[in-house]
Amino acid sequence: MSESNGHADEIGVIGCCLLGGINTCIEAVEMVPREAFSQLSLRDVFVLIASLTAEDKPITEQSIRKAWSEQHKSPFPQQAAKAVDEVASAAALTYYVGPLIESWRKRKVIDGCRSVYERGKANGITADELLVEAESVIYSEEITGVPTRTGKEAAQLLVDDLERRHQLQGKLSGIATGFSRLDELTDGLQPGEQTIIAARPSQGKTAISLNILEKACFVDRIPTVFASFEMSIPALMRRLASSWTGISMSDIRKGTYTPQNFQKFTTFNAMVSKAPVWFIDAVGGIGIGPLCASIRRRVKKDKVKLVMIDYLQKIKPAERHEKRTYEVGDVSTRLKALAVSTNASLLTLAQLNREPEKDKSRPPRLADLADSGQIERDADTVALIQRDKTSTNGGTNLIIAKQRDGDIGIVRLIFNSLFCRFENP
Repeated sequence: MSESNGHADEIGVIGCCLLGGINTCIEAVEMVPREAFSQLSLRDVFVLIASLTAEDKPITEQSIRKAWSEQHKSPFPQQAAKAVDEVASAAALTYYVGPLIESWRKRKVIDGCRSVYERGKANGITADELLVEAESVIYSEEITGVPTRTGKEAAQLLVDDLERRHQLQGKLSGIATGFSRLDELTDGLQPGEQTIIAARPSQGKTAISLNILEKACFVDRIPTVFASFEMSIPALMRRLASSWTGISMSDIRKGTYTPQNFQKFTTFNAMVSKAPVWFIDAVGGIGIGPLCASIRRRVKKDKVKLVMIDYLQKIKPAERHEKRTYEVGDVSTRLKALAVSTNASLLTLAQLNREPEKDKSRPPRLADLADSGQIERDADTVALIQRDKTSTNGGTNLIIAKQRDGDIGIVRLIFNSLFCRFENP
């Protein structure tokens, strides 16, 4: 990475802090050592941000300028003054942090090697002594990105997992979905794993995800994030209101409410207001980087344990590729990494290709996942919705086509079109 690019990342981190306020600053201070800034003026600004963050004081461009004038005789750094204009959103923090840390680590290795080189030119030092110093430089910087565990550590992880499951005494080890057969097959939505629910359009992907949200968040009070790339927040709330209150979608659309309906809406609104739920309105389109950054903040700050995304193929990739397959594959892989790194249960909706429509008698299968086979490879569990929209009884098969740690099978459900919800038979 060039020095100019490194400076751009330093400016980007400062800009995100000034735009995002205290929450973004908390995240930045946790991730970025002050030594990572190569420009001393920007480092001083970051140190000032860290001190104000520690005191839980508001972070804005104005508050930083004021604090700077109180502590420094020099003018406020020009690059820091322009930092806010250099970033599109505070959500881009992780976009700048990664390259900044990488640049800092490279500088440390280069400086260490330069020191060894200068020592090697001096008289009186032996080759063995020089090798020891060189080895010290090389191994003082830990190689990242390749997490390893000793056999003892792996064994302890198994013991911890077995003890946790034993203490459950037959209760679900994951998050309950509210669908009894699905919970029986999967033991709930597992932490640190990605579950894919896929279907053709209008088969009920969003409906089933909202039904699971009701059970997990409204009933079991599990902190939940719902990222919607498909439907607006008002549209989602209409769906939830109908499903929860028992007022038909038709009445809600037409506005034909009774006094009893209004009372139900009031009760529903009060419940949602107090529920541990956060909605990410991504209908306008956001990238995988800002999405992951936003979710990580919610996990860290609000202890979110369930993340729901509607739907995968709508997420913008970090980089554009000539082939759509590569873009979707990259998004899928990063979502899987997000589940592992946050230990949240990740429920991701996905689209199927048109193959199931060519032969309606054939149930959907893993090969029908649209755009990339990487979705299948990254997922821990894959469920496929098969519903005959012409059927009068709403009979639906949720086909568990893949499960790493459990059986595959079919979950029978009933789709209630009046309230746009799935129910146990």
